[in-house]
Amino acid sequence: MSFRMAATTLLHSKSYLGGWYRHLRRQLPSYAAAIKAMARCLAVLVYRADESFWRGLNGPARLGASVTAPRGVVPSAAQPIP
Repeated sequence: MSFRMAATTLLHSKSYLGGWYRHLRRQLPSYAAAIKAMARCLAVLVYRADESFWRGLNGPARLGASVTAPRGVVPSAAQPIP
């Protein structure tokens, strides 16, 4: 229910999500369908943001995935001895 309420408030928003909601209103046959579709988009955004937050706390996303340093950065344990 709260995602539907959030979707209806996007009608006058000048953000990307507001533009996407107005696009859905033009493309779908009814306003109710547009609200439902936008509520689903918002729910997916919230779920993915929450999932990535917990993945960040719990380590690598995949089983067996290794965490590597960005290119050009030498990990502290492997620094060359002068």
